[in-house]
Amino acid sequence: MPENHKPFVVLLTGASGAGKSKFANDLRKELDFKRISGDRLYVRFIKEQIPFLYFPMLLEFIGDHYDKMVIEGMRKKVFRTNVKAQWLEFSADEIEDVLRHSSRVIAEGYTFKDITEGLKKRLEKSAKLIIIEMIDYKPMVNGNLTDIESIRKMVESVT
Repeated sequence: MPENHKPFVVLLTGASGAGKSKFANDLRKELDFKRISGDRLYVRFIKEQIPFLYFPMLLEFIGDHYDKMVIEGMRKKVFRTNVKAQWLEFSADEIEDVLRHSSRVIAEGYTFKDITEGLKKRLEKSAKLIIIEMIDYKPMVNGNLTDIESIRKMVESVT
């Protein structure tokens, strides 16, 4: 696909309760983005890749589970493998799979916070990527406030 006709990926990160899901839904509705819930993807990752960390109510405790079990577990060398690298590969594979069927994808979730650079490195070969951090319901790109209209212009310039 020519450079100016690449699919478009928005990677949306931010703290719990910062407005990621609402903004992702707004983009989905306004600009016809296919939405990937990082929370649901993370639960599937844990269930499939590290089943001993899975429990039925995991979806309700994503942030704490990720920070305490995965990141802290890696720091303490509890795991035999690099779980963060596994999470990066699992996430990138899922986003690439969705890109096969949609030219506009938004992946949102707290658990993408530590893998944004890795996702950027892998995905920017095949898609135009923008990373948005939600801070108190404000979408920020490289420290600058953005909005749906600005994203619309970016999308239209490459798709």
